[in-house]
Amino acid sequence: MQDREAATFLSECFRDKKVYIADGHHRYETALAFHKEHGQVVKDSGHAMFFLTNLDSPSLIIYPIHRKIQCLSPLNREDFLSHLCMFFQVVPLPNDTPPEKIKSIIEEEGKKGMACAVYLREGHNRLLLLKLEDTRHILSYLEANDPQELQILDVVQLHTMIIKLALKIDTRKPDNQFNVSYTIQIDDGINAVDTGKADLAFFMNPTRIEQVKSLAEKGVRLPQKSTYFYPKLLSGLVINQFEP
Repeated sequence: MQDREAATFLSECFRDKKVYIADGHHRYETALAFHKEHGQVVKDSGHAMFFLTNLDSPSLIIYPIHRKIQCLSPLNREDFLSHLCMFFQVVPLPNDTPPEKIKSIIEEEGKKGMACAVYLREGHNRLLLLKLEDTRHILSYLEANDPQELQILDVVQLHTMIIKLALKIDTRKPDNQFNVSYTIQIDDGINAVDTGKADLAFFMNPTRIEQVKSLAEKGVRLPQKSTYFYPKLLSGLVINQFEP
């Protein structure tokens, strides 16, 4: 844009607005660090291209991100279920419950509190609904530098109370990240378990936009794979030339 008047108008429009980085905060931090280090010699390094959208737009959707787990050691089903029952109400569901039905069940239960489903490779009851109505149980298990506000996120409850405590997988450790993979499709998680590519899968509700906004305004950064915003922008064009 070369029109200074138009640029000034746009700047004024956003002067009193808050911008929430829904995707790309690492890229923003990298661009900022690059500018601070090379800003005197790299022309226009203080500018970065980004896309703005209305946070309240009905076309902006957050999909849930489900977890596929490969255990560090063979899963002891009895010990695992015993751990779940310490914190969650565990309700068996029919093993052949269709993905859309699983989605609707956890959505409905999620209105009352944290809810998810777990699908196991073996056993009579392989599909279990997990319901947690008191999120404060997690406070004793959060890391010392973790904001307590994170307790409102289902994914934090899952990773702290189950994946870390029960399965001993700490996804903050690089070596453990290979034990958890992600998908937005419930049937993909079911298939991974049925074919032996995963030991179990967790099916989640999406993080709500109001949760993203609330935590961001408190300066709390959401953990990895908390949100999957849709639609995604087309990518792949390289527009910046860096001279060697």
